Amino acid sequence: MQDLEQILKSCYSKDLEQRKHWYGSVADDYNKVRPRYPQNLLDLFLF
Repeated sequence: MQDLEQILKSCYSKDLEQRKHWYGSVADDYNKVRPRYPQNLLDLFLF
């Protein structure tokens, strides 16, 4: 049973690392092209 647990942890951590890197690049690309909030709208809520 211990071997199965180690195998599952190993597979999950590799999958998690792959997803982290994939989503990271997608988030960066989205942030570059997404519309920005108008400054006057931000001023209403931040000050």
